[in-house]
Amino acid sequence: MQLGRLYSYFLVFIQFLLISLLFVYANLNSLGFIQYLFIFIGLWIGVWALYVMRESKLRITPDVAKGAILIKRGPYKYLRHPMYSAVLIFSFGLLVSNFYQTTLVFFILLFITLSFKIHYEEKLLNKSFEKYKAYSKKTNKLIPFIY
Repeated sequence: MQLGRLYSYFLVFIQFLLISLLFVYANLNSLGFIQYLFIFIGLWIGVWALYVMRESKLRITPDVAKGAILIKRGPYKYLRHPMYSAVLIFSFGLLVSNFYQTTLVFFILLFITLSFKIHYEEKLLNKSFEKYKAYSKKTNKLIPFIY
């Protein structure tokens, strides 16, 4: 296995491990309106992004599949990584359901992991798609109009 693909799988593993830890530490019995709101918004954005991305060759790793196409509509019109945004929004809902220093560390580590994943993925997307650089100048990474 190539070093790049190994790195991709490592990032995915860490991402899912941290989401799982946040889920385990979440107090699901005492979710309030705000927690449900973040969880619902995260799920909604994630499902929307997956639905739009179905036209391309979606992968769980940041590697670009052969024959993939650059999607620039739906949530991808505003964000280059709406699935990662969805993960962070959903995870924030879990974080605030049972806020401890430990869960805050898990959330921060998740953000850092996704940042590494984004950086690596964008490097691959720039190599794979001629128009990606122009697209990236028009859209934000994770937060519309901000970042």
